[in-house]
Amino acid sequence: MAIKQLASADSGWRAVFAEPDGSESLSRIVGWAVQGDEVVGLIVDPGAPAKIVPAAGASSPSGGKFNRYRFVPEKPAAAATPAKAAADEKTPEPEDAAKQLVKSVIKRRR
Repeated sequence: MAIKQLASADSGWRAVFAEPDGSESLSRIVGWAVQGDEVVGLIVDPGAPAKIVPAAGASSPSGGKFNRYRFVPEKPAAAATPAKAAADEKTPEPEDAAKQLVKSVIKRRR
């Protein structure tokens, strides 16, 4: 069946596959499409990475069958590293930088 409309997906959307061993695997949804009367998630085909296919019609590399969609929020960006925090502490304050500039100008005039 042909795709009627296509839209990109937020990066947190995943297709969940029920694996034969009882576990689950995830595949990133790259877009949403209207196919017939249904909205389907599109994934990169695990068997043929050059193709984008509806998740419901795909299976995982280990033979898992499509189960449902899930939204997995992205992890927040990591806090500043200790090295960056130390570098920030070494940066002179604007007032100190201004004083240093005045001192260097005065020394040059002498």
